[in-house]
Amino acid sequence: MAQETIDRISFDKNTLSPEKGLEAFQWWYFDAEFENGYSVTLVILPMSIGIINGLEMDASSPVAWVTITTPDGRTYSEKKSYQTVDLKAAVKGLDAELGPNTIRFDGTSYILHFAESDLGADLVMTPNALQWSPLGEESRLEKEVMEAFGLNPDYFFDYIEFMPRGTAKGSISINGEKIAVNGIGYHEQGYGNFHLGTMMDTWFWSKYYLDEYTLILCGINLREDLGGAKIYGVMLAKGEKIIESYLDLMGMLINFNEEEYNIIEKTGERYPSKITMSVETDNVVLDVKINYLYLRDVWEFSYPPETLETKHTPTWLQYTSEIEAEITIDGKKEIKNGRGVYEAMFSG
Repeated sequence: MAQETIDRISFDKNTLSPEKGLEAFQWWYFDAEFENGYSVTLVILPMSIGIINGLEMDASSPVAWVTITTPDGRTYSEKKSYQTVDLKAAVKGLDAELGPNTIRFDGTSYILHFAESDLGADLVMTPNALQWSPLGEESRLEKEVMEAFGLNPDYFFDYIEFMPRGTAKGSISINGEKIAVNGIGYHEQGYGNFHLGTMMDTWFWSKYYLDEYTLILCGINLREDLGGAKIYGVMLAKGEKIIESYLDLMGMLINFNEEEYNIIEKTGERYPSKITMSVETDNVVLDVKINYLYLRDVWEFSYPPETLETKHTPTWLQYTSEIEAEITIDGKKEIKNGRGVYEAMFSG
């Protein structure tokens, strides 16, 4: 059913996680799609674990990541691991500094400055759509849900999209060349512990701006030995109003199909290159077709062996895709086309 989220998910949660320990992780993620065809992804992991693309880290090493994609699909990416003492973050509110990278939320807008190697971004992002979580009002996968799926309730996960859609304006830079940009921005934050990730076979997340519509799709496939449940979520907003928000815990309402695949050359893993999805609720009928365009970035993880009984080396990828969405609201049908971001992680 539709979910009204005004004032339900507070910006007070947009801060450093209180969860600590060898198994905890967290991310502050921003991206933007610009009118001139460029896109940018800016991430700080205040807590991370293991190895990411060869970066050796302990249980609390923060990481900064900048990726810029050009209109013709060329990708420039820089990641850097820092010492724990290098992260300066406020107890309340998103006000953080990691090396030359800073994030600040002034109650209205996010002010971002990132500079790693020859890549940089100076952006102001202002939310204009409601904050949302597929997990609902509490934004957290609660112990009762974990136990219902036979999962250890000591494992946790919290995920909020503080800015499903907003304005993004400023500049990006590649090899010292500054490029003025203006477009649509996005921000999410999450934290958890990595044991939950070992219980998943795959997960995906995707986001599309289709004129006045914002469409977000996400899902998790649990491992077969844990029942293989498929959990899907969808959010559709029009302007600043959320039209539909639905979490399908049993994979019965949302029909999701991976129809064709590409191969990650280095690892041999396959990832979806053509996807169809449909959902019908009391308010909305939605049918989408998603097609791969080009990779933006790939992360290869390796979790610390001393904290796991078996080796776990997941692969995360993000790519640009195109979508055709047929949206029917109260019997009125519209067809929208556009480009967006698609992410997937494979458990390894």
